[in-house]
Amino acid sequence: MGEAKNFVFYQNWRDYIKCLGSQADQLQLLTAIMDYGVTGEYDELSMSPMVRNTFATMIKPAIDRSQKNYAESVEYGKTHGRPRTINDDAIRDLAKGGMKAEAIAKELGISLTSVYHSDGWKNRKS
Repeated sequence: MGEAKNFVFYQNWRDYIKCLGSQADQLQLLTAIMDYGVTGEYDELSMSPMVRNTFATMIKPAIDRSQKNYAESVEYGKTHGRPRTINDDAIRDLAKGGMKAEAIAKELGISLTSVYHSDGWKNRKS
C-alpha cells in the first residue's frame, strides 16, 4: 500500500480498543492502527493474539478499502473533474502584450486571483 499522509479513524475502532482487556493490548492496537494507516506497515510479531485478530479481521481491511477508494477517487477526478476555466495561454499572451492583471481579469471575465494564480501569469516573462 505505499505511504499515506492520512487515514480515516472510525468510531467503532474506539469501541474495539476499549473492549480489549489490558491497556497494553489497547496501546498495541492503537499503535498498529496508526502505523498501518500512515506507513502501510505494522509489527505483527509484537501483538498479542487478540490484538492481531482484531486488527487483521476488522481494522486492516477497512484501512485498505478506505485508501483504495480514495486513490480511485483521485484518479477519477483527474479525468472527470471540473474542466479548467482559466486559459493560461490567453493570460500569458495578454500579459506579454503589456496588459496589467486587473485588465486581463476584466477582459477574460475571471477573478484577479485567478489571473495571479494561473500558469500564464507566472510564466508571462518567459
